[in-house]
Parts: sequence; C-alpha cells; structure tokens
Amino acid sequence: MTDATQDRHRCRNPECRKPFAVLYRRSWHDVPIPLAVACPRCGSWDVVMVSTGAVLENQGTWVLPLDHGLATLEA
Repeated sequence: MTDATQDRHRCRNPECRKPFAVLYRRSWHDVPIPLAVACPRCGSWDVVMVSTGAVLENQGTWVLPLDHGLATLEA
C-alpha cells in the first residue's frame, strides 16, 4: 500500500491497554468518519475516526499491533 497513513491508538480495554495502528490510504479530499475496529491482541471493539478513503479504498484498512509502545511502523 503506497501513500499509506498510520493512525496510532491504544486499546481501551483496561485489561489490555496495548497500542495498535490503523493503516490505510488517505486522500486529502476525504472527511473523517467513524470506523469500528477490534484490538489485534484482545479483540475488544472500539470506534476510531478515519478518512472516508479508509472505508472506500479497494486495498482495505489494516489494524496492526505495535510492539514497542506507540512507535511508528516501518515499511
């Protein structure tokens, strides 16, 4: 996925609290919309704001765990 955007979040489940990233292609013409995601570690559901491209993009949206705090993902 080229031109990808990474939004970092932390699981809201008090027993987990692990960081994760939502990875998608962003268009600067898109507006923010809510997207339901599940924590990749514990499966707890949450709603995060992403651009409309994250929902409409044919390459999809990825939810990935972050292993070292809220560090950035490396390609």
